[in-house]
Amino acid sequence: MAEGRDTVLFQRTAQLVDKQSSLDGTFIISHQNVHWKPSTAGSAQDINLSPTGIANQQRAKRKPVLRLVPHHGSPMIFQFASETERDEALDILAPLISSTASSQQPSSGSPRKRSAAAGSASSSSKSHPAGPSGPDAKLKEKLLADNKDLKALYDELMRLGAVSDAEFWATRQHLLSRTRSTDTKSQRKGLGSTMLTDLGSSDGTTNRVKLHITPEMVLQIFAEKPEVHKCYLDNVPHIMSNEEFWKKYGRYEWARRMKQLNKRGTQVHLSVEDQENLEMFERYRRSGEAERETRRQARRALPVVNLAADDYDALTGRGTGFGTAFNGGREGQLGLSESTAASDIIRDVNSHAAVVLDGIDAAPSEDVGQVAAALAKMGRSKAEAKSSDWDQENHRRWAETSRREARSLTDLGGNASAEAEQLNIEDPRRYFLGADSRKGSEGRAAAAEEVAVRGVGALLEGMDFSALPCPPVKPSLAARVLDEVGKRVQAALTERDDGIVMKDPKDVLLPMMLKELRKQAMLVNELLRHFWALFPVSSPARAQKLERIKDSLSKQYDHLVAMQEAAHGVDRNYISQVLRPCMQALDAAFSKYDTEQARSDTAKRQRLAEDSSQSHVCTV
Repeated sequence: MAEGRDTVLFQRTAQLVDKQSSLDGTFIISHQNVHWKPSTAGSAQDINLSPTGIANQQRAKRKPVLRLVPHHGSPMIFQFASETERDEALDILAPLISSTASSQQPSSGSPRKRSAAAGSASSSSKSHPAGPSGPDAKLKEKLLADNKDLKALYDELMRLGAVSDAEFWATRQHLLSRTRSTDTKSQRKGLGSTMLTDLGSSDGTTNRVKLHITPEMVLQIFAEKPEVHKCYLDNVPHIMSNEEFWKKYGRYEWARRMKQLNKRGTQVHLSVEDQENLEMFERYRRSGEAERETRRQARRALPVVNLAADDYDALTGRGTGFGTAFNGGREGQLGLSESTAASDIIRDVNSHAAVVLDGIDAAPSEDVGQVAAALAKMGRSKAEAKSSDWDQENHRRWAETSRREARSLTDLGGNASAEAEQLNIEDPRRYFLGADSRKGSEGRAAAAEEVAVRGVGALLEGMDFSALPCPPVKPSLAARVLDEVGKRVQAALTERDDGIVMKDPKDVLLPMMLKELRKQAMLVNELLRHFWALFPVSSPARAQKLERIKDSLSKQYDHLVAMQEAAHGVDRNYISQVLRPCMQALDAAFSKYDTEQARSDTAKRQRLAEDSSQSHVCTV
């Protein structure tokens, strides 16, 4: 019995193809193994695959190539001598994979019950579909659960037994791939455009402020305020804990707000601890790295923008105030403290806008240290990319061109003269005299063309159009005839032989009947897809599957005829109208089957005649 189960089902020569070379060998399929061995011993290792270890099998269009994808390992490509041999191997391999996978499913019940049910296994499997099996079983179940029509079609095909589970899903690999891709992809939440202005809440009666910081807020603070990020990396956890740092940062924000009030005239006393916190964060804010980054950003900025007025206001605090200290909405000018506060607000708003537009690759996390390290790594990589991509020579030329454009005052320059193409006249006499100057060969050609036109007109006037096979008609008459033909065609489509004017079936038939008709149409369509995919019938496995599909189509045809005969009255006409395309498609399939059978019978008789003639020759 073991030898019978391991009988060789298919054996052909095939090459193992990879990106660099191809090796000749033999491709063998048995009940329990898929084997490939090289023709030259030692040139490559033998390949042994179990049918349950194959996740997918694919065939190439217009190439005799078979691609096997195992569950574990890289895909393997085999090239056969012809597409017929490739198709024969795939027709044997596909049901073998399906049957092996279903046989390894866990069974329930005692050995006595399983042995008693072995005799009726085929009938029970047809009446009770076991569901998707093999690779991606959970993915198939999810797809069936999401699509009720596909679920009904699958159950009906499994009940009929015309198509196996592997054959059903082989035609729907695109649905599995789409479902697999949607399951693996996840959409990350974007950054909010809300700016952080107040981290804490006060009860209004005391000076206590309760600080609320979430992982999302930590990520936003690190991204928008590099000085806070740098301070965290330098002090946590070796100098202070995470909780102590955020307490200091909260007091720093409060001290900054109080400092602005002091500059406006409201006296608020800052403790020594608050002044130390303020100095700690401000030191990172004024660090040399931040200044170098500012200079690099200034070099990249458009030279036309002139910030000298704002620098004058910030450094001297006097003058007319044409920078941020200027306020056109009121008399006078802003003071130095108010100008500094305005600059701080502008910087914070610009930093927040840049972070929102550029985005943050890191995700919020409860581990603040991990978030800080990730942002630092991304900052270094971005800085290296900018420095490597930056071309100093191109920047110098661009800056020089921008400066020249900035120095040119358009209001003092004259209007640009409109450019015009210079008129070039080769023959002034011909240009100024016009048509009267045409002489020579050109004039003679025009005269000959005019004579030819007169001759053709005279010929048409003397012709009898009624003698032509298809005489021309007037456009108005042609339009009336076309309109009449269209009305007759429409009447032929909407009126039956018995004089009943047909309406839309949706307006007449019951919803349950329409649902059943749709189900039967989908079933016929699926069976026909598998039917036409079997041609040409190039292997015994295909011929066997063709017989199975044809029997199912015959049963389905009888079922559709019975549905039409069971209906009464006007419903029978509408049901026949809905099922007419299905019946015509089935008639075409049966005609193709009969033609194929006649061709096969003729080929068999010819082979028998040749064998008999050869036997007579040997006898003589």
